Amino acid sequence: MFKHCSLLAAVFSLLSMPAAAGVLERLGGTWDTVPIYRGGCEGDAYFHTMEVSPDKAHVTFKHLKPIPGPNGPIQQYSYKVLYEEDDRVTLYLEGETRRQANGDRPIWVLILERPDYYRWRIYGTAADARNTVTGMRCKE
Repeated sequence: MFKHCSLLAAVFSLLSMPAAAGVLERLGGTWDTVPIYRGGCEGDAYFHTMEVSPDKAHVTFKHLKPIPGPNGPIQQYSYKVLYEEDDRVTLYLEGETRRQANGDRPIWVLILERPDYYRWRIYGTAADARNTVTGMRCKE
């Protein structure tokens, strides 16, 4: 009987442990967007924060300075969160006008490769594919 109670206590303690934070909870702070070959946080031209909506339905990138956009300088843009799993979140850029070769708009996968480092992949490409732009969290 004591053995069964110990086992039940162990199971209940595991169930009551807080779940590991998802990607969306780990996007705080100031980030820099840089080519893979250059170190980050050296200049503030692409410094940005990522603001997750309370319902986790959107992520808004807010740049400290305007950056080039498809129709002129922009300072913020939002993604619709499609789903989040493991070390990645799959997003649709709201107002996206670019098209894939098949005519579809791209779906973006933000992959948090390390706590302070993210990379992008376009949905439908090889699982190990990444673009050459990285996001690096800057020390505050």
